[in-house]
Amino acid sequence: MTVSPGATEQARLEKTWEKYIISGSLDLSQVSNLIAASWQRCRSAAVNPAGGICCQVHPDDRLRQIMESNKKMLAIASPIIETVYHCIQDSGFMVVLVDQEGVILKTMGDYKTLTNAGLLNFHSGADWTERSVGTNAIGTCLATGIPIQVTGAEHFCYQHHAWTCSAAPIRSPAGNILGCLDISGPYEKMHPHTLGMIVAAAQAIESQLCNELISVKSTSTRNHFTIMMDPVSQERNKNRTGFTFQDIIGKSKKIRATVNLAMRASTSSSTVLLLGESGTGKEVFAQAIHNASERRHRPFIPVNCAAMPAGLVQSELFGYNDGAFTGAKRGGQAGKFEMAEGGTIFLDEIADMPLEMQANLLRVLQEKTIMRVGGSKVIPLDVRVIAATNRDLFQEVRNGNFREDLFYRLNVITIEIPPLRAREGDLRILIEHFLGILSTRLNKSIKNISSPAMEILTQYQWPGNIRELANVIEQAINIAENDIIDAGHLPRYLTQSLINPPDEIWRIITLDQLEEKTISKTLSHFRGNISKTARALGIGRNTLYEKIKKYNINPF
Repeated sequence: MTVSPGATEQARLEKTWEKYIISGSLDLSQVSNLIAASWQRCRSAAVNPAGGICCQVHPDDRLRQIMESNKKMLAIASPIIETVYHCIQDSGFMVVLVDQEGVILKTMGDYKTLTNAGLLNFHSGADWTERSVGTNAIGTCLATGIPIQVTGAEHFCYQHHAWTCSAAPIRSPAGNILGCLDISGPYEKMHPHTLGMIVAAAQAIESQLCNELISVKSTSTRNHFTIMMDPVSQERNKNRTGFTFQDIIGKSKKIRATVNLAMRASTSSSTVLLLGESGTGKEVFAQAIHNASERRHRPFIPVNCAAMPAGLVQSELFGYNDGAFTGAKRGGQAGKFEMAEGGTIFLDEIADMPLEMQANLLRVLQEKTIMRVGGSKVIPLDVRVIAATNRDLFQEVRNGNFREDLFYRLNVITIEIPPLRAREGDLRILIEHFLGILSTRLNKSIKNISSPAMEILTQYQWPGNIRELANVIEQAINIAENDIIDAGHLPRYLTQSLINPPDEIWRIITLDQLEEKTISKTLSHFRGNISKTARALGIGRNTLYEKIKKYNINPF
């Protein structure tokens, strides 16, 4: 059963929209702050509220270039888009992938929906930003960086009032927006849960992008797909876990102690709980434990609990029988626990599992059996469980978000993976490791890192840990012109972290003072070298000279 706003609600929104379009007067009690701010941006950009047909569509040759520059995201997102579409097929909705500039890369929907969308030029190559087509989930999501649902008359352009759309951003491991994922369809079929589904799907894409960076030994993107992977492909790819304890790079006392504990855990069949910040390598440890255990010749099945749409969790984990629900595959489907029989199931982001599913998981751990959705047969299990989270599970228990009995059932062997900043001496080793491996993979001949660049890398705190480090090194390798990475090849936020130490974060200063201080410290860091300073700040040499003159800075 679909839930849609009543005619009264739509009429109220239409009147609010019409009043704003005619007079510029906006009653903030009638629309959300996000929609109000978007309408104001559209008005300032002179977007035609009577329009809605996209006039900014890239020609085929330019679209091919855009697709090529986004080929990694497209390759990873396409199977996930197919899975989402399978859930909404024949509902009148379509799934849309766009890049960071708002250009549509891919659409998937039924013929009628795509035909209606085509009347608005809502197809590949179209610019679906706010400045092009007004308030909409895609454009507003990219403008604000947060998930949003835009329905009916919340759209700035009248021709979009018959539509509802929900979009969520797709971010890189460093937090930069790479694009967004959207579901669009008829206004009258709007459902609030659609936003949750698209957020989960976007997170699944982000997870695979992260795996792509850290899993440098992987030969296929699909090796690491979790919930979104077809079970037949999963069976073919089982056992391709790749990582062993020898692949965990580092000599610090903390990481060696962690590895030693994990090696001892590999000799046991008890449940393991991996704790650590995002990007510390929890799945690498899980794979290494599996590969060192007696189960190494059996499947290793990774499951991202945060990427599972709430309504699909039970059927994905425990499987379903033929006819269990509308859209169920003929013959049914095995769940992830069945696929992991004799091997290991890795429950990543376990803290994000819905409470009602936690009770079911607890029962499986206690009884070591499952029952498929729509079935009556009890299926015995022989599966080793490794769970992981970046949250404080004990605090989640106290907050009522995680079952206490499940916490104790999982918390048998606990392994805390240290953050990169706490691994003394390991950073340089990892930098050299990623430089070598990624240069080879990208067919580059980058062999060295300059002293200024190394200083920036070693002083940065790395909140994204190893995953962020790998991402930064890959970025630098791609843009380096010669065989050396210099400071100017590193992301600007790394340089800015050096010139804005933590104890000064809350001091209130003017923008001019901040700019003067930034330029002075960067000049000092590069010992007055104008070219390097300009490159690090992301400005031209002439602009830098103007700033030096403006603030009367002594570059030497």
